[in-house]
Amino acid sequence: MYSLEFMCNSGQILSAALRMTVSAYRWEYITNLDFEWEIYTGQRHWRWSFVVYLSARILALASLITLLVGFDITTPYNCDVRILFH
Repeated sequence: MYSLEFMCNSGQILSAALRMTVSAYRWEYITNLDFEWEIYTGQRHWRWSFVVYLSARILALASLITLLVGFDITTPYNCDVRILFH
């Protein structure tokens, strides 16, 4: 269907786009770290919306880390997805 060259180029473009996204998120994470530290140390009043804010930041960071690890795998692996809860 698609040539091997096209697929390799698409993979390289996707990998570069992912790395740019990670770099942008890293900058955003570092620049807002002082606000997050104020929440952790109690300098800022706790609000229920901080739960949503902190969980979104932690889940986004975990997602980007797993994507980076997935793109850096150099050994062959099984791509079959197994449904655990049927």
